[in-house]
Amino acid sequence: MNDGAPTPVQIDERERALRESELRLQQVLDNTSAAVFAKDRAGRYLFVNHEFERLTGRNADALLGHNDRDIFPPEMAAALRRNDMLVLLEARAMEFEESGVFAGEHRTFLSAKFPLLDIDQVPYAVCGIATDITRRKQVETALTSSALAVSGAYGRDLFVELSRYLSAILDVDVAFIAQIREDEPTMMRILAFVADDKPRENYDYPIANTACDTVVGHGFRMYPAGLGSLFPLDDDFIEMGAESYAGYPLSDAQGRPLGIISIVSRRPLEQPEFIESVMKIFAVRAAAEIERQRAEDVAQRNAEHLRATVNAALDCIIAMDERGMIVKFNPAAEACFGIREKDALGRSLADTIIPERFRERHQFGLKLYLEGGPGPVLKKRLEVTAMRANGAEFPAELAVGVDDSPSGKVFIGYLRDITERTEAEQRRRRLEAQLLQAKKMEALGHLTGGIAHDFNNLLASIMGYVALAHERSDNGEDARLSGYLDQALQSCERARDLIQQMLMFSRGQNGTGAGDRRRQLHRAEPRGAQPDLGPRHRGRTGRAGERVRGSVRPGATRAGAAEPLCERVRCDAGRRSAPTRASRRARGGDAMRRVPAAGGRRVRRTECRRHRAGHRGRGAGAHVRSVLLDETTRKRRRHGPGDGARHRA
Repeated sequence: MNDGAPTPVQIDERERALRESELRLQQVLDNTSAAVFAKDRAGRYLFVNHEFERLTGRNADALLGHNDRDIFPPEMAAALRRNDMLVLLEARAMEFEESGVFAGEHRTFLSAKFPLLDIDQVPYAVCGIATDITRRKQVETALTSSALAVSGAYGRDLFVELSRYLSAILDVDVAFIAQIREDEPTMMRILAFVADDKPRENYDYPIANTACDTVVGHGFRMYPAGLGSLFPLDDDFIEMGAESYAGYPLSDAQGRPLGIISIVSRRPLEQPEFIESVMKIFAVRAAAEIERQRAEDVAQRNAEHLRATVNAALDCIIAMDERGMIVKFNPAAEACFGIREKDALGRSLADTIIPERFRERHQFGLKLYLEGGPGPVLKKRLEVTAMRANGAEFPAELAVGVDDSPSGKVFIGYLRDITERTEAEQRRRRLEAQLLQAKKMEALGHLTGGIAHDFNNLLASIMGYVALAHERSDNGEDARLSGYLDQALQSCERARDLIQQMLMFSRGQNGTGAGDRRRQLHRAEPRGAQPDLGPRHRGRTGRAGERVRGSVRPGATRAGAAEPLCERVRCDAGRRSAPTRASRRARGGDAMRRVPAAGGRRVRRTECRRHRAGHRGRGAGAHVRSVLLDETTRKRRRHGPGDGARHRA
């Protein structure tokens, strides 16, 4: 009996278990999509699965015991052998990309190879699992090519280049890019159309009832076959035999539809995920370019409008950069300063239009603002002094704004020549001052005229009393008193001349002297209207009498010269032709008829008759004395005894 040795039954069971394990492993390996193989150190195949048999086109019996040189081309076999030896030498798992012609086409595999170790941990074989990555490599290559094509395309032919690269990468017959017309959204405008690697002429087409209509504003669409049966085709597509179609929408940054990028093929399309990935890359680049071009068009139109506005502006518009250099000088500034724009650009603003005495302050303020200080002149209207090209200075109104640009701050000045406005303002101020002075003089004239009239009435009374005093002194008893009265009359004459000048001033008269005025009055006066001051004054004091008669308002005649003296009571002998008693009664009676008197008092005609009756034949002196006594009595009755006493004094 052999103790510990396996019995035949046990051996059979173990062999059976091993074969079952190998069978299970073989079934697992045969049903995997990866190619699985094992080689010994000499490179002979020890194991292959069904996928490896399919790729090589040989069964296991034709592969086992053979090496790569017996199965693959020499170059490929040498590359495979190098990778196997590297794994055996380093005794670790490694990955390789191995390419070759398998099953009639070029394929790329990602092979994961690792060593098989014996009981002594010595590699005796290499095992590999190869995964087909042909499609992934194709996508990667296409995406890389797409990225290079997109990044390398620029200029006016960018859309043509994108279409050419897209058709080449996807191996299709037609690729085109179209955008929605802004003026008519139902129409599409072709930006690039490449057919059989040749660009065609651009055109517009209606989007309705086309495959593009299912893409714009929706998403990626692909019609792998039967395109003509799904949509009505143009003659060009029918002629080329279009079979399949794929399109990707173009949108701006806000998601608004811009257009479409599409491909058309004569063959059915496959791999929609791959096609969508590639077209998405091209769509992003095409949409960005369309958006950029539209923004440039808008910016160009705005720039043209701004340029037209600036050029047509009546005010000077001058722009300055942070260095203080002129970057804009509009036509109004050219005309104002006498400098052409091409000569002004690039020059220092301070040296060009700012007087020398203000330049240092300008440069200090600019430096302070750029360092973070305040801008006291910004966003305000100021009156400044500017300088023309010939050095002449002029007043100007200035407003300054600042804007941040990619190249730094830009200061924009709006300047207006206010020379005419300043001169007009000065003229207005002068006229206002003259008007104010005229109003003052007018008010002063009114005041002067009122005062002159009051003084004229007072002077008439004074001169009347002096005339009465002269009549009293006619007997020659007191020669000194007569001299005093002459001096008083001369003073009255000077006062009368002053009053006359005041009246002339109040009425705006000038240029006529007092003596000339008296002579004019004397010539204009009727001779019979001269009042009689008595026999003594007729010969001896004719001058004084003349002066007394002259103390009247300017413009009055000598006929009324005695009115202030006699309180304007016209009851002398020269006016005896009085109305009849009947006519006087018809006019209301004697007692109610009044005539003007000095100081504004009116004298009844009965008083006139009383004075004529009482003083007829006694001369003008007695007549005046009687009138003045009546005046004194009237004032005493009105003011009381005290006023009358003061009046007599």
